[in-house]
Amino acid sequence: MDKKTSSPFIFEEVKTPIGKKTMIDNENTFLLANTKPSSNLHLPFPKDYKFESCFLSTSFEDFANDYRTFKVRSDDVWILGYPKSGTTWTLNIVSQLKNGFDFSKEPLAIYTGLFLERFTVNPEDGYKDLELLNKAPSPRVIQSHLPPHLLPVELWTVRPKIIYMARNPKDVAVSFFHMSRDALKYYSGTIEEQFDIFLENRSLYAPLHAHILAYWQLRNLDHLLFLNYEEQLADRFAAVKKIAKFLECTYGEEELKELMEYTSIENMRKLYTKPMNGFQFFRKGKAGGFVDEMSEEYIKKFDEWTAENLKYSDFKFAI
Repeated sequence: MDKKTSSPFIFEEVKTPIGKKTMIDNENTFLLANTKPSSNLHLPFPKDYKFESCFLSTSFEDFANDYRTFKVRSDDVWILGYPKSGTTWTLNIVSQLKNGFDFSKEPLAIYTGLFLERFTVNPEDGYKDLELLNKAPSPRVIQSHLPPHLLPVELWTVRPKIIYMARNPKDVAVSFFHMSRDALKYYSGTIEEQFDIFLENRSLYAPLHAHILAYWQLRNLDHLLFLNYEEQLADRFAAVKKIAKFLECTYGEEELKELMEYTSIENMRKLYTKPMNGFQFFRKGKAGGFVDEMSEEYIKKFDEWTAENLKYSDFKFAI
């Protein structure tokens, strides 16, 4: 049996359409990554569940099997979600709960927290990140933006705690634009071109709705907590208490209130001293901020796009 036949993956390279803006400057070829149905039997989904191919950097193919075979620990906590959906906020709550409170500590952000597939930003660092993850002391708090079928097999057999965060697509798209253009500097197009990339499912980790709906399917698993960003932001103390309860952490209400204040966007912005290219990672973090940067035309396009993709689901965004 050759390597391709025995591989659990299905990879297809796709080109940026002629005349269209690419997601990453100077990179016109991307990867649609999926798994064969016979390779998904470990997943807690119906056997006929159809996973969508995930839009990724071509370098994912080099690491896909390393991620699939990554050794998961029972005391891990995994923070999952589509990019710019509030996973870093959640990461800082969980890291404090699991590792003891230190409210003078600089908040974790990109390049400082544990992240499974950061190679999508810096491919050459992929193996360094895996080594760092494997050597990290327990309990590890690990972020990933991958859909369920591309994550480690042991995530679904060892069954550590998993927290998934969903956020409305309009705020995600605006936040993604500022991160990719102003912080990471890999996108130089307009915000409207970025919106079109989202609507055409050419953003990294797309399709967004399929990503969320796959985890929504798992919301009743006892080791997975599905959260809605807007609802958690509306009552941050309730959000902190809910996460603490899920993780079976026993802290008093006053301590949890201190944690709520520590993880406010204003406080994390004040403590964060590692801006990337002058960009403040903790930018706004509010719900509905898209109205300041998205035209009525694009708001309508995004709402229609979402309605079409959610028409067969009982999942709803808060805004």
